[in-house]
Amino acid sequence: MENKVKYMETPEYFDFPFPPYEIQQNFMKNLYLALETKKLGIFESPTGTGKSLSIICGAIRWLKDHNTFIRKQLSESISKLELEKQKIAADGNDWLSSQSKRN
Repeated sequence: MENKVKYMETPEYFDFPFPPYEIQQNFMKNLYLALETKKLGIFESPTGTGKSLSIICGAIRWLKDHNTFIRKQLSESISKLELEKQKIAADGNDWLSSQSKRN
């Protein structure tokens, strides 16, 4: 099995109560990237630029995307395992079948 780390792409759009300023948009993108790559992020921005709202909106977007991403990966893994299980059962080469035939 592959243990290749997959990352989500940083979105261009974030749910924001009004059109974000460029500084807010960049803030949210960088926050999203830091969360996704599990890096330490140190953010600063001048007073009144909407840091709190940018953190909330960026983090919530990442959390929603991350949950969807993980669910999709788990679903794909389950599907692959189910297919392997069906193949093994169809071949009659699973250990349970082998043991039951011995006794």
